[in-house]
Amino acid sequence: MPYAPENDLDVYKLSAHLTVLNRDNILSVGDLDGRISDLKISVGETRNALNNLMSQQETYKQIIEHGDTYFSLVDKPNPTEVEKLKLNICKQTIDKFGVNNADDLNRIKVLSHNAESQIAELSERFKFTDNLYSVYTDIAATYRAISSGDYISRLVEEERKRREAQRQRHKL
Repeated sequence: MPYAPENDLDVYKLSAHLTVLNRDNILSVGDLDGRISDLKISVGETRNALNNLMSQQETYKQIIEHGDTYFSLVDKPNPTEVEKLKLNICKQTIDKFGVNNADDLNRIKVLSHNAESQIAELSERFKFTDNLYSVYTDIAATYRAISSGDYISRLVEEERKRREAQRQRHKL
């Protein structure tokens, strides 16, 4: 087929695929499929761990909010009815999670801070793994399309349509 600028995208895509295959030392389709399978599992596990940590972090935030409110109001002389109600609600929450004093609340704050760090790390790992999974699956799909003949057939059909459109424009 003669050169056409429309083909550049395919050339660049295939070049990028070869770069990834060489960079990651992928030598066969079986190796690629195995890595895709491993990445799929890793993405799922990372997503689950991230969801669990985020849920745990929300619990920590609730405990901290209620604990801060409770310890700020507990020694207040003559609390209002609204403050008494808040104290009661906050007391129930912190008792449920075993927070009996400011030291216990500080321990929860440390756990919350650690969870934030872990969430950031897992988020980065998830993004990297999910992106690599997408790249590998794209490479595998391209390989299968080329191997089955669909890829070349598609390119030939696109070129035929382009030429037909060009002929139509010249007739006008």
